[in-house]
Amino acid sequence: MSQTHLFVLSIGPVQDFIAAARRTRDLWFGSHLLSELARTAARTLLADDAQLIFPAPENKDDLAESSDLPVANVVLAEIPSESRHRPLQLADRCREAVQAHWLNFAEEAYSEAQRRSRGSVTDSIWQEQARDVIETFAAWVPLAAADTYTSARKRLMSLLAARKATRDFQAANGHWNVPKSSLDGARESVLALNLSATQRFRLGLTEGEQLDVVGLTKRLAGGRQSYPSVARVAADPWLRGAASKRSEALGRLCDAAKPLVPTLISGVPESDSRDPNYSYFPFDGTILFSNRHARIAKDAGLSREQGDTQLRPLKELVDTLGQPLPYLAVLAADGDKMGEILNALQTADAHRKFSQKLARFAQDAGQIVKNYSGVAIYTGGDDVLALLPVDNALKAARELREKFIKTVVQSAPPSEKPTLSVGVAVGHFMEPLEDLRAYAIAAEQHAKRPRQGDPDSTDRNGIAVHVHPRSGTDFSIRECWREGSDSLDHRLKCWAGFFDQAKLPKGLPYEIRTLANTFEGWSDAEILALALPAELRRILRRKQTQLDEGEKAWIEKQFDSVKERQALKALARELLVARWLAPHQTGD
Repeated sequence: MSQTHLFVLSIGPVQDFIAAARRTRDLWFGSHLLSELARTAARTLLADDAQLIFPAPENKDDLAESSDLPVANVVLAEIPSESRHRPLQLADRCREAVQAHWLNFAEEAYSEAQRRSRGSVTDSIWQEQARDVIETFAAWVPLAAADTYTSARKRLMSLLAARKATRDFQAANGHWNVPKSSLDGARESVLALNLSATQRFRLGLTEGEQLDVVGLTKRLAGGRQSYPSVARVAADPWLRGAASKRSEALGRLCDAAKPLVPTLISGVPESDSRDPNYSYFPFDGTILFSNRHARIAKDAGLSREQGDTQLRPLKELVDTLGQPLPYLAVLAADGDKMGEILNALQTADAHRKFSQKLARFAQDAGQIVKNYSGVAIYTGGDDVLALLPVDNALKAARELREKFIKTVVQSAPPSEKPTLSVGVAVGHFMEPLEDLRAYAIAAEQHAKRPRQGDPDSTDRNGIAVHVHPRSGTDFSIRECWREGSDSLDHRLKCWAGFFDQAKLPKGLPYEIRTLANTFEGWSDAEILALALPAELRRILRRKQTQLDEGEKAWIEKQFDSVKERQALKALARELLVARWLAPHQTGD
C-alpha cells in the first residue's frame, strides 16, 4: 500500500554556476541558469500531482519558462499516495528533465560559439563535459500518521545531507597538455588551442582566458542579452552627475562611444530593457577609465597606437569632466534564524504560505536593487546578492531590510521575528569578481556576528560595511539595525554627504584615529568622558569647514556620545567608511 511522502531535491553544482565568475554576466547567468533548472524540477513534480512546498507558486504561471520568479536550488514537495510515480521514479524524472534543460542551454552556447567563430570549440571535450555537469541529490521520507511535519522535515533534510556526502564519483577523463578553466581550474578548457586575438574578441574572451563547458555556457547562452559590467556600475554616480548637470557633455560621451561598438567595446542592445537605468550610457564602463585603454586595444587585437587613435576623442572628453572613481559596492543579504523559523512551522500549509512570502520578497528585492541603479545577481528566498553604485548601497540595504520584515513577518510563527542582516563591501572594479563576492559574504557574516571591539555586541539583525582599498589597509564597521537618526546607515549617509560636498576635510578620520592613539593608557573613565568630546570639538573648530549651524549641531551631538577610547576608534572607522561611500571622495 502506497504512502504519502515528503520529498526534497537539490540541484548543483552551485560553485560552478554562481561562484566561479569573471564578469557580471557570468555571475548573473549562472544564478539564472540554476534557477531555471530548479524551476524545471518543480514543474516536473507539479505535473505528477505533487504538492509543492518550496517553491510554492501562487499559480502555475509562476513556474513557466517566461516567469521571472526566482527559484532556489532546493525543491521541497509532498508526494501524495495516489501519485502516478513512486519517489525514486520521480527523482529520476526530475534528474532527466533538469539534465535535458541544461543540455539545451549548453547547445545554445555551442551554436553561438560556432556562429561567432567556427572551430573555436574542441567538440570531443565539449561533449564529454556537457554530459557530466549536473548534480541532483534527492531524499524522501514517508509521512506516517504519527509524524509531525516538523519532525518529518528534519529527518528529510538530514537524509539529504547524508546523500550529498555520498558522492557518485566517476573516473576523471584528463586531457594532456590542455589548459584548465580560468574560472576555477576544475575542468579542462573546451576552447581550441591557439585561438587568434580576433576569435577571442568575438567570443568575449580576454587574452589567455580559458573556459570549460559551464563557463562558456554562462558567457554565451541567453542570446545577445547583455549585463552591465562592474566598471559601468562603478562609474554610475559619475554618469548620473553628468546626466543631471551636463547633459550636453553626456551626449558627446555617447557619441564618442558609439563608433567603438562592437570593434572595441560591447553595448547593451536596444531591444534589451533589462537595465533601463543604464540606458543613458549603454556601454561597457571600462572605456571611461583611461588606464584600461591599452588593455581594451590589446583584447581587440589592435596595436596600442591604433587603440589610442580610436579612443582619444573619448579620453579627452573624460579628462575634461574628471575621471569617475573606480569603486563599487557589493551587497549580500540573508535572513536571520531562518532555520529556527522553518522548524517552528507546524504544517506543510504553513510552510507553503511562508514560501510564498519569501518568493514575493525575492521579486521585490530585484526591483529595489534596480531602483537604486544596481544589478541584482541573485535574489532567491531570503538571499540577495547585488552590485550597486557606492552612493546608493546603504539606501538599498535599508529598503531591502524593511521590505523583508514587512513581507515575511506576516507568515512567520508568532514565536519568531524575522530580520535581515546585510553586508556591504566596497571594492575596486578591477578586483576579481570572486573576490568581490567573497568580500560581500564576509561583510554579511560580520553583520550576523559582531567582532571584538564592535560597539554593538548583539548577534544578527546587523548591517556591516567593509572597505577594501586597492592599496592600503582594509577597514570595517558594524552595528545592529536601528531606526531613525541614530542608525548606522543614517549616520554614514550624513558623513558621506559632508565629505562629498567638501564640507569636511578628507584628513579628519585620520586625525581622530591619531587622537585615539594619544589617549591610549588613560584609565580614568570620568576624565575620558569629558576630555574626548572636548578634543573632538577642538579639532572641528580648527578645520576650515563649510557647515551650517544645523550640521555643526548634528556633528557635535555625535561627538558628545563618545565617552571612551573604544568609541573614539569606532568613530574614526565610521568616518573612514563614510568617505568611501561618497562618490566624489573615494579612492585617493
